[in-house]
Amino acid sequence: MNKRVLHALYTSSVVAIKNSAVDRAYYRKKLHDYSGHPKPHVAAFIALSRQRHKLVYKLMTTDVRYDKEVLIAAHLARLEQERTAAA
Repeated sequence: MNKRVLHALYTSSVVAIKNSAVDRAYYRKKLHDYSGHPKPHVAAFIALSRQRHKLVYKLMTTDVRYDKEVLIAAHLARLEQERTAAA
């Protein structure tokens, strides 16, 4: 893969963790998932970058439109399902 693309994905992920609650929640979830990994923060960061890459690719190759409200609603629904399943 092109070094410039990788750098753009890296920079995008750094900014996303700081500014986006959805991306920050995904990063924290992956950080928890990789708790036994030697470097869990690196593995979680790579997972976030990969997730963002898949989103960008889907937006570029299909007619799907990015809707932040739908994304947040789906995230909150998943959290609610996890809470009810755990109880």
